[in-house]
Amino acid sequence: NLLGRLGGGSGALGISLAPILLLLTLKTNRSMDRLLEARKTWGLMTRALRSLMGLCCTYLLPLDETNGGSSATDCTLLIGRYLSIFPWVLKGTLRAEDDEELIRRVLPPNEAEWVLNSPAKRPSAIVVRIRNLIAQQLKEQEQKSSQPSTVLTIGHLQMEERLCDLETSFGRCYRIYTSPIPPTYTRHTSRVLFLHLLLLPLGLVGATSVSPLLLILTCALTSYVLVGIDEIGLEVEHAFPMMPLQPLAKRIQGEILNQVILVKTLPS
Repeated sequence: NLLGRLGGGSGALGISLAPILLLLTLKTNRSMDRLLEARKTWGLMTRALRSLMGLCCTYLLPLDETNGGSSATDCTLLIGRYLSIFPWVLKGTLRAEDDEELIRRVLPPNEAEWVLNSPAKRPSAIVVRIRNLIAQQLKEQEQKSSQPSTVLTIGHLQMEERLCDLETSFGRCYRIYTSPIPPTYTRHTSRVLFLHLLLLPLGLVGATSVSPLLLILTCALTSYVLVGIDEIGLEVEHAFPMMPLQPLAKRIQGEILNQVILVKTLPS
């Protein structure tokens, strides 16, 4: 009969299952790789922000004690403000959220206007401004000093390394955000999976003598597992909506503040 002939294709359905599982595995693995890279990149950014704040407090704050005045302190505090909003601004960029109110609350008016009107992405603008502030402070120190300080030169190089880490972190995050898995691959996998599950009941009816209840349960369980794997791949592909960026940004903000407190409370 017709069902028997269709059921003769159960072998073909079994053969087609292997490439479907391969497609699902490749897509899920690629999605997990994107999520893992995003988490590692966020960790690199956290370390760079924390370390950069500590370096600024260590090398820039003592300049006021040597030269008098408060320019180095003001510069360090402004850098701390920029560092504290960096993860929030990056979060807004990756999730297409409006962070204008945050920027206006944390930064002075002229600094906030510059960031908001910058033609570059805001995380990149923040890195440029921090680099400029550090260079200005070190240039003023060179003008006041009779000879260049080796300690400040080493500190400057270390701060530049942390700024490069921030630029690298933003570049990686933005690449993940703007380059998802090709839609053709995702659509093809879903279509082949749908076709396989559509023909699965016919193949089982013709191949084995099973009760209707067992047939329904088998098809439902198979569909649940395979469709679930496909859905996991689709969700994990978009790493940044899944990651708890708000708690992570809050923790980074607290660690930046802790760097300032640690340096100011060091034993003499």
